[in-house]
Amino acid sequence: MGCGWGELLLRAVERAVGSNPVVDDRDSRARGVGVDTDPVALERGRALARRRGLEGRVEFVHADAATWSGAAERALCVGSSHAFGGSRAALEALAALVPHAGRLLFGDGCWPGSTTPGCHGHLR
Repeated sequence: MGCGWGELLLRAVERAVGSNPVVDDRDSRARGVGVDTDPVALERGRALARRRGLEGRVEFVHADAATWSGAAERALCVGSSHAFGGSRAALEALAALVPHAGRLLFGDGCWPGSTTPGCHGHLR
């Protein structure tokens, strides 16, 4: 959710299917859907998926992550809480997408150094 060009998504699907998706089929059901509002980033993700042999396994959807109504056994959202209106809203929305036994990787609000007052505004 809020995937940009989907590097994390592509790596997760690659890991699930093995290093060569055509030959090493660890999990033939492994699929990924990346959702973002940036058409340029999504096209870059599609090109990367083709280059890595992941066509048919990874789909990039031009949509607002906060209103996307799909479901996922696993969801990844790193650095995109702003798409939902903040961390709390993101976690609530993501929890609704993932079933009880599913998995969610959520990362947000990490800086290597001191933050500025402007950084705090989008964490509410």
